[in-house]
Amino acid sequence: MQWVVRYPEKLSVPLTQELVLSFGKPGFVAALKALLEYSYRDRLAAIEIPVLIVWGRNDLLVPVGDAERYRRLIGANTRVEIFEDTGHAPMIERPSRFNSLVRGFLAEAEVPELQH
Repeated sequence: MQWVVRYPEKLSVPLTQELVLSFGKPGFVAALKALLEYSYRDRLAAIEIPVLIVWGRNDLLVPVGDAERYRRLIGANTRVEIFEDTGHAPMIERPSRFNSLVRGFLAEAEVPELQH
């Protein structure tokens, strides 16, 4: 589990069980394969809405430097937040901070007018 979270020993037993069991669920391998093989970087500049990138400083799966690369590829409408002492899953390791950050980001985002 340490390749996903910085301190797996701090996770509750039920959460750890759920995470471990999810690796064998139908679709997991296909989804992982698609993530690894599908080239999307050339499409990132087309994103026109505000983007929040949340990364763990100690991510062992995807280096923290990629957060800045994604910000550059997407553009000025991107905000990057790096969680210190956190691994690949900030939403699991720091749920209160993560949820507060997302709520604030959504509240700040401009709401497009509905077209009738």
